[in-house]
Amino acid sequence: MPASGSTRDALRSATHERHEALHAAGPFAALMDGRLTREGYGRLLLRLYGFHRPLEDALLAPEASAELARFGLDPARLKRAGRLRLDLAALGMGPDEMDAAPRVALAPAAAPGWAMGRLYVREGSTLGGRVMARRLDGLLGSGDAARLFLAGAGAGAGDGGDVGLWRDCCRAVEACGADPRRRAAMVTAALDVFERFADWFRASP
Repeated sequence: MPASGSTRDALRSATHERHEALHAAGPFAALMDGRLTREGYGRLLLRLYGFHRPLEDALLAPEASAELARFGLDPARLKRAGRLRLDLAALGMGPDEMDAAPRVALAPAAAPGWAMGRLYVREGSTLGGRVMARRLDGLLGSGDAARLFLAGAGAGAGDGGDVGLWRDCCRAVEACGADPRRRAAMVTAALDVFERFADWFRASP
């Protein structure tokens, strides 16, 4: 039998508490309060890269990308970590330093639905990222330089942009979540991403 109710509502309800807790995390709170320095922003971007690069690799792994494609998502549109490299380069960081930065260890997808649960968290985070990007005017001035990742700007990022991707992701989430087993796996995967993200920033040097 199909799962009842909205899968997005189930995901939102399950992750709400962890999502809210992240707003108070050190560098994000400092960014929103206007207390983040340019050096601190660079460290934040590097830490984000250390999380989002492995997450993107996990989403683009053959089995995961095949599952996402099954629900109408083009894996080629999921590439976004390259924007962080462009932002870091705009702050003066070289590729060797980016490549040497620590990266989080993510386990392979544990069950059908994991890839979609992970993608839901990543795409949902772009909405808050746009709010954060607007708070950087005092630090970076106007324009998109050094904030392509947070602003969700695809132009010039070499990744094809993300117009409509959230809408398509939401449609795919509902289609995937029509199967109760996949919905349960999506919720588990989404909670896992939040937990690992929080741990990653708690361990931030």
